[in-house]
Amino acid sequence: MNANLIRFKKNGSPKAFPLPDGTTIIGRQHDCTLRIPIMSVSKKHCQITLTDGTLKICDLGSHYGTYLDDKQLSNQEVDVQAGSSLRIGPVMFLFQIDGKPEKLTPPKSPVKKAPKTEKPQKEQPKPPQTTPADEAAPVQQTPIMEDTAEEQFGGFADLAGLEDLEKLDSAEDA
Repeated sequence: MNANLIRFKKNGSPKAFPLPDGTTIIGRQHDCTLRIPIMSVSKKHCQITLTDGTLKICDLGSHYGTYLDDKQLSNQEVDVQAGSSLRIGPVMFLFQIDGKPEKLTPPKSPVKKAPKTEKPQKEQPKPPQTTPADEAAPVQQTPIMEDTAEEQFGGFADLAGLEDLEKLDSAEDA
């Protein structure tokens, strides 16, 4: 079986990553078989196994998840079909198996969430009545941060890290 992961560059041209027999580990860590240097990709994100003419994939407990045809994977191995899409963080791939699909088209990106609307501000509680003893020792309050993980890390919409992946492509093409 001849299997490739296809990623489409910014200019639309496909870049093939041949999958060898055995196990391929995809992640951010330097010792991964296929390294994606983006913070939303876990150190060891997912595993692809090619043995006895079958191609399987499983998530390795990644933080943001691994998606095959827009379905989140677990740590159970799942069969991969030709033409299936794979999303790892913000990076989309297409599986090509034994030359199929023949026509390579970029997989559709997942639907992006609508921009958040500003929440109405909650009414601030009235400060308690103070006594002269309370005024002598002022207390400094620490602001409470209500950021979600997506706001802190930019979520999947933050594609700035893909420049590193593009540099890897251009170095290989040179």
